[in-house]
This record gives sequence, structure tokens and C-alpha cells, in this order.
Amino acid sequence: MTSAERVGRAKGLFKTIRLHHPGQADFDTAADELRLSALASPGEDMGGVQVMAPIGSGKTVGAELYAARINADAEDGVTPVVLATLDTSGTGKSIPSSILRALGELRPDRGDEALLWIRAKRALHEHGVQLLILDEMDRAARRPSLANHIGGSLRDLADARIVPLAFLCTPKSITLFRNCGDLDERLDPPVEIHPMDWLIEDDRVLMTSLVEGFDRGIAELGILPAPSGLADPVIVEALTIASGGILRRLKMIIGTAMMNVVRRGDAVIRLEDLSVAVDEYCIAKSFISENPFERLV
Repeated sequence: MTSAERVGRAKGLFKTIRLHHPGQADFDTAADELRLSALASPGEDMGGVQVMAPIGSGKTVGAELYAARINADAEDGVTPVVLATLDTSGTGKSIPSSILRALGELRPDRGDEALLWIRAKRALHEHGVQLLILDEMDRAARRPSLANHIGGSLRDLADARIVPLAFLCTPKSITLFRNCGDLDERLDPPVEIHPMDWLIEDDRVLMTSLVEGFDRGIAELGILPAPSGLADPVIVEALTIASGGILRRLKMIIGTAMMNVVRRGDAVIRLEDLSVAVDEYCIAKSFISENPFERLV
């Protein structure tokens, strides 16, 4: 097996590691409450919720896992939970077309905005959707000239009382909801996923668990022969600082270090590998200006 083949295999396997984050459990609870409340009171206000978190905090993965769990037992032709990702255009058509695309409808972009909304609402009925999750709400908020229009369209969807709504958001999208009070006041208190802070005890425990989970997962998948002992408090503290406490960045640092180990044919991730990974990923992308591993190697 060539080096490229070894690294490619390792990278592919590492991508499959998905770890539990408490914020994801909070979302599961909020989503279940919305979905089951709507089923218990058909024709009433369906409500909605925002999941508010920085980019890379695991909100999309949590929504994917929730949708997969609920949909696993559904009858043929029924999709209880739909996760629709807004396209990059951020136009008025983007939401109904994204709904149609997520439901597997043919030609999801065909028609003007009014027709697309008619098709989307009909499709939600036909597929038996119990919860609609809209991801990448920042894309709808990035164009101020359209944000109010899109907010109004979402309010109209809420008024139709077809399905409860869950919005996956970062703080940048808050203006879309604040500018549409009729929509915002319908939503439950937001589920918030905060970056992990080493100075907070619960976050230290969580971060240690996540680092240990990635380390153990690498060994269980056979990428490396055994865990590398990354859950050492000194290492976890440096990883917390380097990643800013954000799950995706943590995974990228460990994954980058792991790939460098595989490239050289070694069996363990060392401090030097983590330091290089932070330089190659976090420093290079200007997430941080100083490498916390430099004092450890």
C-alpha cells in the first residue's frame, strides 16, 4: 500500500468518528418536544426553536443523527424529520427549493418563488413530515435586502401550521429573527452550544472525554495500533486552547496529527505531531496566533 493509500484510508476512517456532545442531547430533547407537541395538537400553532452555536460546534451532526434515529422506523414514503440545507444563494427561493431537494422531489428549483412554496408545503404534507430542520440559516441572513423577505416567508410557513421548525444558526443569523418579530416570538428559548472553556470544570471534563474518544476511535478503527494517551490533562488543556473549544477544530487538529503519523509509518501521536498540526491548521488559518504546544515540546 502506498503512502497516499495509507493516508487516504486513515483519513476516510477518521471522518466516521462522531462523538456525543451535550448540546446535541439538548437539541434532541427540544426537537422531540416540538415534534410530539405538534402531533398531540394538530391544527394548533406548531412552534419552533433555534439551535445557536458557533460554526463547527456539532449542531449539524447532531441534527443528522437525530433525523436518522427518528426516520429509521418510519413507514415507506414517510419522512418524519427532514434536514434541509439552505443553498448559498440566500434568495427567497432558496428555502422552498432546499425543502424540495431534501425530500427528494424532482426539479426542486423549477418555478418561481410562489410556486416553489406551494410545492414545498404540499410535499411536507405528502411525506408526513413531523419536524423540519433548516440548516445554514446564516445564508438567509447575509443579504440585508432579502433577510426581511425570507423571515416573512418563514413566518408564513409557521402560520400554515403544517410542521414545527428548527433552525440551525450561528450568532450572525440573529438579525433575521430579530427583524421578524412575528416569527421570533413563536420560537421556544434557544438551545445554545458554547465553545468549551478550560477554566470551567464541566467543560474540562467534556473536553477530556472528547479527546479520549477521538484517541480511542483511532485505535478501534485500526488506524493506529493503540491509543496515544492524548487524554493527559496537559495535552487536553493545550488542545482546548488551540481549538478555541470548538469541536470541529479539535477533530481537525487530531486528524492532521494522525495523518502525519501515518505518513511516516509511526504507531503513536506525539506532542511534536500535535504541535505541527496546530501550526499547519490553526496558525495557518489565523484561528490563533500562538501555538500552546510550543512550551511542551
